[in-house]
Amino acid sequence: MRFFPTPDAVLHLDDLRSSDGTQLISNTLKGHWTLVFFDFTSCTDICQNTLADTPALQRFATALGLPFRKVPGKSDAENPLDDTMDHPTAIVVLDPQGRHVGMIHPPFNAEEIATNLQKLTKETTL
Repeated sequence: MRFFPTPDAVLHLDDLRSSDGTQLISNTLKGHWTLVFFDFTSCTDICQNTLADTPALQRFATALGLPFRKVPGKSDAENPLDDTMDHPTAIVVLDPQGRHVGMIHPPFNAEEIATNLQKLTKETTL
């Protein structure tokens, strides 16, 4: 996990919608630490590995009372197999103010990420 010396700008996601169709507004990202990963459905590489345990992660987050949102994009490509793009493979870390403060780069180690996030959240709530 790599953090920036000073927080970057607030990430504005007002045009995105949650998996239930509701608008994801910037205020939704405030008041807690947030991890953001951008993928696309035709990705044959890192997206599949990063999102492989999404249902388990959602159950885990829900059990802890943590918010968990999947934000689908538009699926309007005529031929989705031809729809490819270069995209970041890192997970974006947002602080409780919604600012971009760090990145988690692959290879991802779930235990290491969990340990780092536990330390981070304890340090900011004391």
